[in-house]
Amino acid sequence: MAASLIRRIADYDTVMRILMPSIVDPQVARSGAATVTRNLVHLLEASPLRATVECVTIPRTTDVAHRIRQAAAIARSLVSALPAKVAYTYSRGFRSRVLERATPEHSDLVMINGSDLLWLEPMLPAELPRALVVHNIEYLLFASQVERMRGGVPAVRKLLQREYRRLKHHEHEGLRRVGNAVFLSTVDAALVHAAGVACTSIVVPPLFGERVVRHERPLRTGERLELGFLGNLHWWPNREGLSWFVQEVLPRIARPVHLHVFGEGRVPGVADQSRLTRHGPIADVTQAWERCDLMICPIRSGGGVSIKLAEAVFHGLPTLATCFATRGLPLGSDAGLVVRDESDWVAYLDTVEVTALRGRRIPEELSRAFTFAEHRDRLQEFVRNVVQRAAVLKTA
Repeated sequence: MAASLIRRIADYDTVMRILMPSIVDPQVARSGAATVTRNLVHLLEASPLRATVECVTIPRTTDVAHRIRQAAAIARSLVSALPAKVAYTYSRGFRSRVLERATPEHSDLVMINGSDLLWLEPMLPAELPRALVVHNIEYLLFASQVERMRGGVPAVRKLLQREYRRLKHHEHEGLRRVGNAVFLSTVDAALVHAAGVACTSIVVPPLFGERVVRHERPLRTGERLELGFLGNLHWWPNREGLSWFVQEVLPRIARPVHLHVFGEGRVPGVADQSRLTRHGPIADVTQAWERCDLMICPIRSGGGVSIKLAEAVFHGLPTLATCFATRGLPLGSDAGLVVRDESDWVAYLDTVEVTALRGRRIPEELSRAFTFAEHRDRLQEFVRNVVQRAAVLKTA
């Protein structure tokens, strides 16, 4: 069977079957993780590999159900080996739906989409090769959340520190067992390898189209500067970054300035309501591009990569970003991408220099790093090698 699999996968006319247990439903969700997942699936299904990718997603929840599942996850973590953050994604129904498809007759590869699902790995048939899509280093993301809770009850902090250690061990051991990883961030990939976790890996940043896209934007004049923020505010790093901007930066800017906020979730309050417009979710991101002189990416904590910064660069939009927001992305140097320390945002937005960004475009050579064409062959070759190596080991 292994020899026939090697021949089958080497033959471009035969379809590779990939099972993808996923933290998000790429067809429904509109988060950054869903964007990444949709585009990874697109690359895998493209020629010459032409794989079939079947996503099995964790159940979506309402806000009330979300809180119930959080409580259940904490309770489960006290009596099992699973850290609470990982136990949140566990359900018998999801496990059953994955395992009934995770057979050599049904799948050639299991691609686990998200480290929160590493609990599945020991349950998979040993003969099935597997790979992990690493959206974030989850234990570092957890540590970032804990850091925001400075002070607090000592017993709670002790419990959280224990949870951090358990999560780190769980994630490192899971990566070792899986043995193959697709990272979004060069920083995350380097951290994992520096920790001595042996795995074969590739870095594929967030991608947004076959080739560089440029939209015509009206050139605005006048003194008022139109800023844009685009992001899912249910994701706490986005919410925290925007809160910092509207509370600490926006009120201190002397020049006329207006902020447009696009995306799902509740927008933090601002003292001067005339300076902010809430647009909510938008079906077409070009609606954001057309209204704004430049985009802002005020991310100050979290993990993984800033998908919205990558998307702005892909579209060539002038953008002001924090140093943290650029973490792990393949970004070059250009005047259209302004990276400033948090302490310098107010001063920069009051300069004449920022006005010069109107009408600028980030060069196509920088945008190209976020295209399908730049990474398709690399990703497909990586996946093909994962399956072939597993088949060779079976015949050895």
